[in-house]
Amino acid sequence: MQEQVHKTQAESIKNLTREGERYADTVPDTLDLVERGELALHGMCNTVDPDNEALMFTEVHFCHRPPMMRHRGGDWDCTPKFAEAIPQMRVMCGSDKYTEIEAQMLDYLVSSISPDDGLLYIIYDPKRPWHADQHGHAYAVEPEDVGTIVGSATLILALLTRRALECTDRWDATLSALARGIERIAIEKDDYAYYPDGGFGSAFSYPRTGWRKTDEPGDEHEGGEGSVVAYHGGQIRALARWAACSGDEQALDTAGKLARFVMKPKFWGGFSNPPSGNGREHGHSDSHFHARAIALRGLLEYGSVANDAFPCDFVRCSYEYMKSFGIPEIGYIPTFMGEEATDDKMGNQGAKNPLLMEGCFLGDLVALTVKLAESGYGDYWEDADRVIRNHLIESQVTDREVLERIVAHAPERESEMQAGRIPGQDYIGDDVVDRGLGIFWSGIQADGVHGHWIMQCCTANGCRGLYMAWDAITRCNDDHAHINLFLNRAAPWLDIHSYLPYEGKVIIRNKTANRISIRIPPWVNRRRLECLLNGDVISPAQVSHYIDLEGIRPHDVVELRFPMVEQTVTRTAYTTTQKETAYTIRMRGNTVMELTPQNELPNVYPFYRREFLQGNVAPLKAVTRYVSPVIPNW
Repeated sequence: MQEQVHKTQAESIKNLTREGERYADTVPDTLDLVERGELALHGMCNTVDPDNEALMFTEVHFCHRPPMMRHRGGDWDCTPKFAEAIPQMRVMCGSDKYTEIEAQMLDYLVSSISPDDGLLYIIYDPKRPWHADQHGHAYAVEPEDVGTIVGSATLILALLTRRALECTDRWDATLSALARGIERIAIEKDDYAYYPDGGFGSAFSYPRTGWRKTDEPGDEHEGGEGSVVAYHGGQIRALARWAACSGDEQALDTAGKLARFVMKPKFWGGFSNPPSGNGREHGHSDSHFHARAIALRGLLEYGSVANDAFPCDFVRCSYEYMKSFGIPEIGYIPTFMGEEATDDKMGNQGAKNPLLMEGCFLGDLVALTVKLAESGYGDYWEDADRVIRNHLIESQVTDREVLERIVAHAPERESEMQAGRIPGQDYIGDDVVDRGLGIFWSGIQADGVHGHWIMQCCTANGCRGLYMAWDAITRCNDDHAHINLFLNRAAPWLDIHSYLPYEGKVIIRNKTANRISIRIPPWVNRRRLECLLNGDVISPAQVSHYIDLEGIRPHDVVELRFPMVEQTVTRTAYTTTQKETAYTIRMRGNTVMELTPQNELPNVYPFYRREFLQGNVAPLKAVTRYVSPVIPNW
């Protein structure tokens, strides 16, 4: 019976992709996020376990021979992220592969929601005693179900995506139940609400029998992520999103109470705050930037939905502070500020590593920059473009040959891994290399990856980052299209052909828009910008960073021409050690063309091997475009 449910759900998923439009086209062979989305779909669906309810393998190890995938308690918190990202990849590329594994995953997650209290539970099974072992920060493992508050919030986001795709309200009762469950177990005090670190299961999770303690967290650095606010941000975002879709004022009210708790000054403060502690009021932080960004995304969503400017401005200040520690020109910002990540933490042996960027943070950066820009709190489109063109796509596992070389140079650790193995917890095999193509690295440096142990939360966030980036390229409301990024995109209202970085040329083929506003990057020389409409030079109106074309008709072709700008900069990768590396970065527009020095060690996955981009004429390729009729919000 359950198998039949999976098959029915799988057929429904296939039907959604069949409804999209497909057509042949010839396009520039430049960065196309659709191709990355299709590869990401492969990676996610091949690193889940059909023998364990299609739960993800939380860890993927390429740091020893043979490579391995491992279940951990994070399977339950993070699999709902896959349940959101997988349909997003389908919207991008139109693939109907792996529908049965997606259906199995969704059915199991929904079946694990308690009809009594509305929470998503990690169901205890003696065959899976790792259910409370999340990120190595577990408390006592006991034979009791664990309510995952973070997973419940993430499942709301996943079901909102399904709700939009299906254009139905069939998920509304489930969404409402999840919202009520998240609200019911929050501890309310004064004008705010919080979740205690309950002392059982993974951090900030809820035992089936109820909270064992309800103490208010006193310091930011508590909990498994070394961050209290991280365990609240997802709930704020999910409740605000649900409120925006449904009009559920109770959900928005709870989101506001959680937001006020998260912004308490005791949880914030940078490395060099003035004695007044002013930075605590503006989101400065001294640790784990990804964990902080989870909270920031929640605050930004709440502020936008509730029309509350204060949380949004708090997010803007916090983002600017974090940005100052990295190399924003390439989208690299170390994540584990205030702590040194050891090689063992990232899968190597030996001396300590410099500070690392977490793959999760790349998705956060896309979300924060796009949402801040669209909310009117600053023009962060250039920041978004730099992240997308550079570290986001470099951090996706795409090169099988290099991966095989890394595994070949890794030590044999079979006997060591066997010592603590629980039957069914690990999958070991040489096919892990093929199965892992398309996932995202965890411990990232400016020049590549030196440790090859992946947390799949990074895969989920990286994949969602691809979707957010693809979605933000162009928007359309009331037949007024905006083009924000010069990247390839097929949309229901227009198609964009981007020749960057080979050539300063962008071609826009209109379908339904009657007005098009095009953001011109600040590095483009406006005096040498040419705009052609159906081959004729025109002089469109300029409004701020946009040019505005009115009276556009279906089948009109707009072409922009401008000189590409190339520059070389030197930037230092902050490491908290004396061995900080100064990188020479040659850029064309916002695209890194070359980064030196390169690390040539055989066990390093290198970034920015971009010899193929060095020409001045963009190659062309024949493709089949896919246009989804529905593009879910995020």
